[in-house]
Amino acid sequence: MQRRYPKPKSRKKWTLVDLWIVLTVIIPVAWFGYPNLKSHLLEYQLSSQVQLFTQSLNLTRSEAMRRGFRMTMCPSRNQSNCDIQAGGWEEGWVVFEDGGIPGVVDGEDRILESVPGLYGSVTLRPAQSPRASYISFGAKGQMREYQQAGLFNLCDDRGVERAYSLSISTNGQVKKTPGARACS
Repeated sequence: MQRRYPKPKSRKKWTLVDLWIVLTVIIPVAWFGYPNLKSHLLEYQLSSQVQLFTQSLNLTRSEAMRRGFRMTMCPSRNQSNCDIQAGGWEEGWVVFEDGGIPGVVDGEDRILESVPGLYGSVTLRPAQSPRASYISFGAKGQMREYQQAGLFNLCDDRGVERAYSLSISTNGQVKKTPGARACS
């Protein structure tokens, strides 16, 4: 007598009912999860741009102390000279050795870093406009002029509630605080 073995069962295929069950789980999760994910991505983008600005300030200060020479950071549209008329720091900035006229790339001044600008619809503006022209550090790491210390507002499309206020002390320390006084 010969023994018969059962035929191996083939894999079950997806039925219409299986598909509906999967979709009823995935669609609500995606529907409610996407806005939260978008908010987290925008928050990460804003934080990374705060970090970029802070790194340039730290470079300016540390190079001034290392070289024993005045170093300056100023807004720039073209990344080759200071542009006081620029719309704001979000359009870019340069860090340079400042040997001539303070806050102006001239003569033998060498540019150390040029940042093309912030991405997205982010604005980076000083809270008080006279401080917009440049930030300069002397050989001891202190700001050359005390009126340069102050507040910057970093904003995006979400408005003042989601913005950051950047407080820059005279020794170049940056403190990031949620919320800004104004976004313009």
